[in-house]
Parts: sequence; structure tokens; C-alpha cells
Amino acid sequence: MSSRLLCSAAARLGARASAAAPSGISQSSFSKVFTSHSLASQGIHATLTARRCLAVASAGASVPAAAAAATTGAPQYRRVPFVKEDLTAVMREVPDFKYYYIGSENASSYPYKNVPLDQPILDAANLGSATLPKADVEYSMLENGLRIASVDRGGLVSSLGLFVNTGSRWEDVTNFGVSHMLQTMAFHSTAHLSFLRTVKSIEVMGASAACAAGREHIMYTAECQREQMPLLLPMLTGNVLFPRLLPWELKANHDKLLHMKHRIERTPDQMVSELLHTTAWHNNTLGHKLYAAEKSLQHFNADTIRSFILDHFSPGNMVCVGVNVAHDDLCKWLMRSFVDYNAVPPKERKAAKPVYTGGDARMEAVSPHAHIAIAFETGWTDFGLLLSESHAALCRSCYGHIVVLLLEFAAMLPPRSVCSGGWNSGDLVAYSLLQTLVGGGGAFSTGGPGKGMYTRLYLDVLNKHEWVESAMAFNTQYSDSGIFGLYMLAAPDKVAFALTASSAADAFLWKAELDAVCEGRGPAIAIIGVLPCFVFHVCHRVLGRCFSADLRWLVLQVATAVKVLAEQFAKMRRVSAEEFNRAKNSLKSSIHMNLECRGIVMEDIGRQLLMSGRVISPQEFCKAIDNVKEADIKRVADKMFSKPPTVVAYGDISCVPHYEEIRAALQAAGVGN
Repeated sequence: MSSRLLCSAAARLGARASAAAPSGISQSSFSKVFTSHSLASQGIHATLTARRCLAVASAGASVPAAAAAATTGAPQYRRVPFVKEDLTAVMREVPDFKYYYIGSENASSYPYKNVPLDQPILDAANLGSATLPKADVEYSMLENGLRIASVDRGGLVSSLGLFVNTGSRWEDVTNFGVSHMLQTMAFHSTAHLSFLRTVKSIEVMGASAACAAGREHIMYTAECQREQMPLLLPMLTGNVLFPRLLPWELKANHDKLLHMKHRIERTPDQMVSELLHTTAWHNNTLGHKLYAAEKSLQHFNADTIRSFILDHFSPGNMVCVGVNVAHDDLCKWLMRSFVDYNAVPPKERKAAKPVYTGGDARMEAVSPHAHIAIAFETGWTDFGLLLSESHAALCRSCYGHIVVLLLEFAAMLPPRSVCSGGWNSGDLVAYSLLQTLVGGGGAFSTGGPGKGMYTRLYLDVLNKHEWVESAMAFNTQYSDSGIFGLYMLAAPDKVAFALTASSAADAFLWKAELDAVCEGRGPAIAIIGVLPCFVFHVCHRVLGRCFSADLRWLVLQVATAVKVLAEQFAKMRRVSAEEFNRAKNSLKSSIHMNLECRGIVMEDIGRQLLMSGRVISPQEFCKAIDNVKEADIKRVADKMFSKPPTVVAYGDISCVPHYEEIRAALQAAGVGN
């Protein structure tokens, strides 16, 4: 049903798009090209289809525990059975649209062609009545375990999303980068449509389609006019279930990956985020690179991608979300798209626990600024997990039988308790509130109110230090872990340490020795006797390129980036009633404002269902915000600071202090261990 339905619907679209055929190709030959591609794809895809040997009825047993568990607040799914339907009757329900574009036969009959823009095209007297739809999330589930959620706000544009519970977290040494490769291969040739026909069909509908691969989820999204949903949804699902992965398309995307790699390396925000993850969770789970590295391109072939799809793309690992669609229509067309899809029995996936390591990473780049980020994990970590079997396979290739001895030793240790963090943690709201309270932004601000100008980083950092270009708090949460930290963009020579003299005599001595060095009256080694060794470390690096009076200002400067960040971390334990209430109101307004966008609503529902098995409404979240006390902020800050910090520097890093120096400064402020 799904194959015939998609080909028939696409044929209808192809007839509309035939006017766009290149010159020299007739309409009939243009259609034959598409037909031959579709027939060839069915032969190429025979092997993959043969492996999908499980009957649809038995595939229902693959429903994830998150969806099947009877947890508090878990949604009740309405069961949608598979029904064999007559294709002719189904095709009568496929919408038939007139597409108006230059050169089409319908262009001359366009009813509003000669209507001036200052005249209304609708007669208010002839408008029908409308009822406000029920804006609650509705839930259903296909027999094969695919979860469906939708909310109808009455909008004219529908947002569709198919979420797969997989990503770079599930990769290993044999397929690093495959999630990113799937992203670049999205909406190419499938078993039913060629790449060209897919693009032309989306273009003719005026729709949009995209794919985004993350660390825990891969998200396929599409937007179209409400009445075109029955046409676009089979394209979306067919792209996920039946990709052809043609050699020439793989080759074209191979070059595209290299181009994206170089572009990402020149984008500071993306590089800092990537370095933060690879350092915070070194060589495990969430620390796997989100973007395919150059050495990963050896895995960029059809077999690797197809194997990853068979392992993770089962209906039980998927969630389909629709916004501004009728729930019954969404379920009906999803059932028709999946009715002939026989999924391979999914492997039992055992997710490895993320092991937070902390550490230091630096990357020098051509930049007028220094980007520095300091972060901490937001959940407890059991370091015994470093010796678990999930990490043994990766380590054994490097350390051989030493890992076996470590595993035997770990078995003799007493069990450790592990407290889950991330989205499913009870401290999620407290961390979100702490991020809003600290706030931040850029030094150059435009527009009206609502940008957090009364947050701490604006009042204490951006308004007081002119050399800070940007400062903000970030809070990244996953299903069972997360990181919270501060990110600063500053002039590179302000990132170095500056110390406050312990006494006036010491300060006078420091100044005298520095004057002697800067004026050429004394050797640089004289600084060792009067300054701590790590200050000498900074001076020694700076003397080589800055042998002038500026050195005196650099070392004695009190307000430096690292010191400012350490002070802001330490202040997180202290919250006044005024700023606490302001942060609560700001977080509530931000939630409601963001959920006015249909795309954000669609993504929010899909990610929540995959991470926790339920959807928290804005009203529930606001109630949870009201229940947070000032003592909770101090508690989560203390828990966070019990971990080693993760430090990342990018850009002009010539003056960035050593990791141990930064850690010592944080400890002096009462932060970190």
C-alpha cells in the first residue's frame, strides 16, 4: 500500500512538475526517467527489504520501555490497527491541487492574478464560521509500536516531525560519524522517488524539509500547507524507511561533508560546543563527535549507513509529531505509510551510561577574540563505570588484557549509587532557573525589553568590563546527564590571570620588579622570587611578544576573564529574593513565548516523548518553577561544583592560563574540587 500510494501520489505531483523539465526532454520521456529510477530502486532495495522479515503484528513487541511503562503522567495511547485498503479508494482522498508557477497551464486561470495588492481578495460577508480547535496533545500508537502525537492549533501551515531515538551517542569505532552522514543523505533518492523528483515535488508544493542529527536523536522535519499533509507525509516516511543510498549521491555528499567540516571549524560557537562535549565525556557516549571527522569518511558507504538504519530505525524507536493537523488524519496516513513495512526484529539496545571526566581542550584559530567556556556536569557520576563492559571493548584495542584485570578488580569493589541527571532529574527546573538568573548576552543590544538586561552577567560583567564582548550561561540537558557553565568572549590579553596583592608591601615589590624588567634594568628571572610560579608562567609567555609597559598592566589587572568567571560561579550559591522572583517570571514568559512557534512545539513534543515517555505541559512546568526554593539553587550549585571542571578555549589562546591554574582559581573561589 505505502509503495503504490507514494508512487501514485508522486506521479500526480510529477505531472504538475513536468513543465519544469529541462529543454530537450519531452514530458513523456521526463516521466519515464522517474519511472525507470523507481523500478531500479526496487531491485536494488530487494536485499534490504528481505531482511525486514518480521511480521507487522509481532513488531508491536518492540515498543520501548519508556512508552510502555505505567509511569506517573504517562500518556494513554489509542491503538491504531493496520487495515488493508483499496488503492483506488485511497487515491480519491489524495488532495488534487492546482500549482501556479510560471509556464504552467494553470497560470492563466489564477483567480487573483490581476487583483491589486491594496484590495482584499476575500469577501468578509462570505466567510464561514470557525470553531477554536482543542489545543491538547492527542496520542496514538500503531501496531508496530510507532508513537504518534499531535496538537491542532487551527493554523494554516502544518509542521511534521519524525524523531528517531538514535544519534552519535549510539555510534562506535566502526561507524563514527554515521549520524551526520544520515543527515546529509536525507531527502535523496528512495525506493519510490528519485532525488530530482523528491526535490521538484517539495518545490511545487511550496513545502520545506530538513534533517538534523543530534547526540541522542535524529529529527526529520517538514512543513507544508495544511491540506497538503497527505502528500508530504508519505514522502517524509519513505525517506526514512526506504533510502536508496546511490553511489553517486554518496560521492557528492562525501565532498559536502568535507566542506561542512571546514565551515564548522571556522564557526566559534559550534567548535566550542563540540569541544565541550568531547572533553566533558571523553571517549564515551555524549562525548562522541557530532560531526563526521575526516578519518570517519572511510565509513561513509551504503553498507555502514544501511546497517545503522537496520539496528536503530525500528518503529518502536520512533515518534511522529504533527502540529496544526487533525489527529485522525495523521494516524490514518501514517498507518497507510507503514502498513507494508515489515521491520527487522530490533536488537536489544543497552545504552551505556555517560561518564563525565572533565578536562581541558584548546584550539587555536584565526580570531581577534578568545573564547573560553567553563562547565560542570549536572548529575552524579559513578567513575566505576569507566571500568564497565560497555567501555571495555573500546579500551581493549588500546590496552589489551589490562582492561580484563581492571574489570576483575572492579567486581570486587562495593557497589556505588548513581543518581541520574539530565532531563529525568528532579533538578531540571532548578538548573533552568539558575541559567535564567545568571543570564547574559552580547555587549551590543538592540530592541525592546525581555532580553535579560537585569541578569547577573549583564549587571556584573557586561556593564562593568568593556573588554567583554559576550558572556552567557548555558544549560545543556540530555536524557541522563547534562552540563551547565559560563561562556565568555573577550579580548585575548584579558584572559590571563591577574592577582590581587596580599599586602601593600608585596604589591610595591611586585611593581618595582616589573618596572625593572619592563625598563630593561633587571632580568626576567627576578620575577621568580616575588611572584607565585604560575604568575611567572604567564609573564614568561607574555614577555616574548609583549616586552613593554603593557606587561605591568597585564599582570596587575584585577578584572580578568578567568577571575570574573570564577566569581560568577561562586555567587551562584547566593540568591536575593528580588532576582529570584524576576528569574522565575522571566523563565515562565520565555517558555510561553517560545511555544507560540509551531516548529518549537513540534520539536518539544518529540524530544520529550523520546527522553521521558511523557510531555510536560507549560502549565506543569510553570507550577514546578513556582515550587523551586532559594535553597534548591544553592543545593544544585553545590552538587555541580563537586565535579572537576571542563575548560575549553578557542581562538587567540596565547594568554589562556593552564588548566591547573584555572582549577586553582576556581577552588580559591570555593568552586570545584
